[in-house]
Amino acid sequence: MLNNLDTYLATASCTELVVYASLGIITLGLGPFLPAWIGEHYLAARRASQGIS
Repeated sequence: MLNNLDTYLATASCTELVVYASLGIITLGLGPFLPAWIGEHYLAARRASQGIS
């Protein structure tokens, strides 16, 4: 599978490489914060459904 990815990236256009690099940076940069963000939204929705402000 990694060989296929390597071949694809070796023949990809510059635009595609920039997009993939940007998505990777966003994923790695925001990854640690995602579980907390999901938890906050879950608790806010739960409080709203119970009528707690």
